[in-house]
Amino acid sequence: MLSPLPLPPPPPLPWLLLMQLLLLLLLLVMVMMMVSVIYRCELIALGNGTACRETESYLSDLIQSGWFYPLDVKFTIVNEQGTSIYSCSPVAQKEFAGTDPNVISASNDILY
Repeated sequence: MLSPLPLPPPPPLPWLLLMQLLLLLLLLVMVMMMVSVIYRCELIALGNGTACRETESYLSDLIQSGWFYPLDVKFTIVNEQGTSIYSCSPVAQKEFAGTDPNVISASNDILY
């Protein structure tokens, strides 16, 4: 009896993380472009969390290459410390009644 061929090994985890990061950056660029055009937003607040420096570099390249023309878009890096603490606070629970604290935290990281 012949044994079945072995399955190829799964792709290494860093490759998957890299693809997720690239997709996230693409989504970030698309959202930034839409917001900047619709609302004429010329200042972007970039959180200092995970992949901040990579996003800063990518955003700088986009600004220098004229992706946001005719708007004069600039960005600043902001401190995200405390957003997770807020999401579990009574104030946040009242403001976002019935919403999971994880969802509140994710939305606060985007908003603030």
